[in-house]
Amino acid sequence: MEHKPLTQLIDPTQHPEWQAFIEARTLGERQGLAPQLKSSYRCKVAGKEQSLPPMAVCAALGEQDALHALFCYYQLISAPTTGLLSESQQCTSTRRAGLGGSQLSSAQIATQLTRCLKVAGQAKQIACVQACLALPPWQGATAAKIATLHAAIRDNNIQIAGCLLAEDDVKVRLTTSLKTTLLLAIMHGCWPLLSILLATPTAREQLATQGGQLLHLALEYGHARTAAFLLSYPEVMRCASAKSHRTLCLAAKIGAKDLVDALLQYEDIASHVGQAQNEALCVAASGGHLDVINRLLEFEAVQQNVAADDNQALCNAAKGGYLDVLNRLLEFEAVQQEVAARNNHALRKAAKGGHLDVLNRLLEFEAVKEEVAVWSGHALRAAAEGGHLDIVNRLLEFPAALAHAEMHEREYGGCVRPFIDIKLAHLRQQRAAL
Repeated sequence: MEHKPLTQLIDPTQHPEWQAFIEARTLGERQGLAPQLKSSYRCKVAGKEQSLPPMAVCAALGEQDALHALFCYYQLISAPTTGLLSESQQCTSTRRAGLGGSQLSSAQIATQLTRCLKVAGQAKQIACVQACLALPPWQGATAAKIATLHAAIRDNNIQIAGCLLAEDDVKVRLTTSLKTTLLLAIMHGCWPLLSILLATPTAREQLATQGGQLLHLALEYGHARTAAFLLSYPEVMRCASAKSHRTLCLAAKIGAKDLVDALLQYEDIASHVGQAQNEALCVAASGGHLDVINRLLEFEAVQQNVAADDNQALCNAAKGGYLDVLNRLLEFEAVQQEVAARNNHALRKAAKGGHLDVLNRLLEFEAVKEEVAVWSGHALRAAAEGGHLDIVNRLLEFPAALAHAEMHEREYGGCVRPFIDIKLAHLRQQRAAL
């Protein structure tokens, strides 16, 4: 007896999902997929090629209708025989339809659905994510949703993450395992999700005990807006006040002026603003945050300690090449008096970073010039190692630096030699003129 293909044995009027499957195959073929629906296909997801099952391919391509049709078809061929086809007919027909000789088990379908949901999230196909969530629950569905949620947070995909957070089973799971999701949202700056995550009693309990840690994490990752959102919770503000100086320094480091302003409104924080060798001022100078520096310098305690730790704030500004910050700090007499501290440390930092404008500004001070004569090798070496020839040329204008370079010609190599030759030739011409 000749067996007809499965497409002819099923009556579409009795099984609408079968007609959907036919449409799904048409969509799949239009995307270049072979009809072998149990195979894996090579498909690009977020720029990377992967081997995917058919439903996941549909998700990657954004074909939510095909995805749903395939699911209906898989349910059809995995269901127990209902008299429509004998077992042998079903196996033979599935082979003819290009589906292999065995039915899909519920575990296989669950595996495909899990992969499908994850791929839809990776490919940022919100419609396909919603299509997966609309399907009946499958084994491991909640775990797949949580994994996809975490991946969406890492990608900063607020739309997909919000869609998953609206699922009831996800909400229930997060009541007992919120910490990982909360940490990911903070680390990746997904502050719009925090209002959803922090709406549960469990989350508020975590804020009460770990609010300071969470706030510091947001600041360490440079998410000022997330940190500001966390500070709107009284539990976090209490923790921030308990660790006031640390919080202020982290905010100053990322240049979060509004956040610094908010923190300085609290007496516990404002009273410690100049402590620890003016650390807040120093870290603000490291990032060139002039607005934060100006705010901190409004406090007398900061002004009195502006040149702390051998002018560390000035050295940080010189290292980063922040001329505006350097000039602001040099307005203070204490900074000018220590401008050449630690063997011209600020000058060396500017030379190493290749910041000629900062170097020239520092060389306006006699104390710096005097130190160049004594410690010329340090700044010259730093510039030469960094390949900053303009800095090398500038420093070789000092006789002590030129003499040092001649003595250590082998150490400095070819990058300094041409400048030495030019300077020596110029000196010979001057002597000959005499």
